[in-house]
Amino acid sequence: FERAMLRAAAVVWLGLMAVQGKQILYQPSKSSTFVAREELPFTIQYADANAIEAITCFDYVQLGHYKARVPFGCFLRASTPLLKNVDGVAGFGIPKVGANGEKLPMPLLWALTDPRNVESNARGLKRRYTFFASKDHGEVQLGGYDPQSVEGGEMRYFKSLSPGEFVLGVSSIRVGTSPGNAV
Repeated sequence: FERAMLRAAAVVWLGLMAVQGKQILYQPSKSSTFVAREELPFTIQYADANAIEAITCFDYVQLGHYKARVPFGCFLRASTPLLKNVDGVAGFGIPKVGANGEKLPMPLLWALTDPRNVESNARGLKRRYTFFASKDHGEVQLGGYDPQSVEGGEMRYFKSLSPGEFVLGVSSIRVGTSPGNAV
C-alpha cells in the first residue's frame, strides 16, 4: 500500500496541505489549474446553529503516488468569528447535501476513488481508507490498510447501518483498564 504522510491532519479544506512533512498554506493564485466556481455556493450548518458559507473550487491534489482533480470548499464567510479560522480534515466524510439542499463538494477520498473521475489514477481503489493520528504525525492509507501498521496485523470492516453516516451497531460496552476489571 502507498502511504501518504500528512502533518497535522489538515488536507485541503481551507488550504492547509502537507508537502514532504511540512505544513504549507495552499495558494490558489500560484496554481495554474485552480478553478473557483462561484455558481456553486453552499452552506454548512452546525448543530449549534452556526454556519460556514463557501463555494466549490477545483484543483489537483496528490497523496503519495495518487493524484486527481478534485472539488473542495473555498471559505467565504462564517456566521460567527469563532469559525473564521476554521480548518479541518477534508474528505473523511460521506457525500452529503448542504444546509439548503445544495450539492456539497465530493469529499476528497471519495473524489480520488471516483470511478468516473478520468483525472484520477486512484479511481480503481476500493473506497476504503485508514487514518492514523498521533500528536506529531498523521497517515492516510488509501484502498484499505497496511497490516504492518496495526498491532496484531488485523483490522475488521463493519457495514454502516446508514448509507449517509458512519453508524455501527453496538450490543454491549465494557469500561475498564483491562479485560479483568471491566464492568
